[in-house]
Amino acid sequence: MTQIDLFAPKDVVKVLVAAKCDLENGEVQVISEEGKALAQTFQIKFFETSAKKNIQVKEPFYGIAQEIIDQEAAKMFATEVSDRDDSIGDTPGRTFSLDTAPIIQPKSSWCCSLS
Repeated sequence: MTQIDLFAPKDVVKVLVAAKCDLENGEVQVISEEGKALAQTFQIKFFETSAKKNIQVKEPFYGIAQEIIDQEAAKMFATEVSDRDDSIGDTPGRTFSLDTAPIIQPKSSWCCSLS
């Protein structure tokens, strides 16, 4: 983590990935509880994967992508809030998700009407 903290951008998304979760208990180098504890220490997400058995191989990437979306949404929200005179409690928030398509609200007036 020291190298990441020194050389990566401040807002870089970090996750901890334990590979080969398909191994039997006697073959495991690091137990799940240790991985979870370490991830909790650094306040990052923890994933257990197995490429051999195709267990949660995509989830770390989805987790990173979702975290980036959440960070960008928070930045957009903060910008909107700072641009308004309203208090934060009166400002509607936005939620982004990889699981659903975005809902695009039509503008109330268009320059050219199709009707």
